[in-house]
Amino acid sequence: MKYKRLLFEIISKRLKLRFSPVILLMIFLLSSNLLAVDMFVLIRGGKILTMTKGILLNTDILIKNGKIIEIADKIKKPEGAIFINATDKIVMPGMIDLHSHIGTMGASWKDQDCNEQSGPSTPQVSIADSINPYHEDFKNALSGGVTTVLISPGSGNVIGGKDVLLKCYGTSLEKMIIKRESGMKFGIYNKAYPSTMMGINAFLRETLKKTQEYANAVKAWEDSSKNSPDPRNSTMEDLSKVFRGELVARMHVESAREIMTAIHIAQEFNLKLELIHAIDAYKVIDEISQRHIPVLYGPLHPAMGTDSYKSPALLDQAGVKVCLVTDSPVYPEKHLRYQAIFAAKYGMKKENVLKAVTLNPAEIVGVVDRLGSIEIGKDADLVIWDNDPLDIRSKVEKVLVNGEICYEKPLINNRQIR
Repeated sequence: MKYKRLLFEIISKRLKLRFSPVILLMIFLLSSNLLAVDMFVLIRGGKILTMTKGILLNTDILIKNGKIIEIADKIKKPEGAIFINATDKIVMPGMIDLHSHIGTMGASWKDQDCNEQSGPSTPQVSIADSINPYHEDFKNALSGGVTTVLISPGSGNVIGGKDVLLKCYGTSLEKMIIKRESGMKFGIYNKAYPSTMMGINAFLRETLKKTQEYANAVKAWEDSSKNSPDPRNSTMEDLSKVFRGELVARMHVESAREIMTAIHIAQEFNLKLELIHAIDAYKVIDEISQRHIPVLYGPLHPAMGTDSYKSPALLDQAGVKVCLVTDSPVYPEKHLRYQAIFAAKYGMKKENVLKAVTLNPAEIVGVVDRLGSIEIGKDADLVIWDNDPLDIRSKVEKVLVNGEICYEKPLINNRQIR
């Protein structure tokens, strides 16, 4: 807008004219067209891991205004396009982590702003209000090829609040956000408040029954002449979104007992359910797969038992939609790839492991029309590697978000670090 205003001033001074509103409108429209410049990026000759259409060798990707518009051999470079030589490189979609707390933490869990523990139930709060979009966490995520994260409240109470899906790059939080409300966080484990499983069960069932009664009262009021007082309130409205299926119930569970508790409660109240962590999933694979419950698994770490390492492979083999998560800062966000390497080591098929950090999370969170694979029409969120992403020695060379280069491998003495 400031360029258009400047254009008006220059023309006015040069011509020394007073413009009518009609002429000003014409100048405005003309300047809009003149200033609307298409931005192109051409990635040349990479090995493309599409996630949906196999692997494409020596293939180009053309990006226009942040979207992929062509995938083919030897695409002609548009005039003024940014050129990236990806010969002998690997290009894959930006990775997606569906369980993270980045941007809400200090150096440790002691300095956190993601657990609102003023009560056992806080559905009215949104983690978006705690996020610092200028935190170094987001740069670190990009350095590991993670371009999108689902940031959620912690698990300090039974009902923790609403999560938010956002990209790791943008000039403001609003421009980074993809979905402001994607789900509601629940803590179904014995470190939440209340502090025992019997307390958690009793409290959650009582709260959900009250929500059901509230939803019925609101519907009756809306169907009536509305002469009685409006029964609606913001806290119950937020929880009602879960009850109505508008928000998924994302439940922190670890043991098989906790998994089954979450499943039974979700069935009892007809909630859309996703399991977070689910470390003992291997013990109840059939219960999860029969109900087609997505699992946000992990993080995998050395303190877990060997059987737990195999859970991603077993879930995948059983047809469960599974994705891998870091729970950052439990694992640094930039190390999401290592979760995939670990899952592959313990039996998950290589072609499915990378989907567990790209395509699967995009499908689970409902943004597969934009993210998760390299296809025409999708957002140009891409990672260029110097070698196989599942080789622990490989390094990220470039990361693009919305077609803009937002990370490049650092240089030392004008040479890239190897």
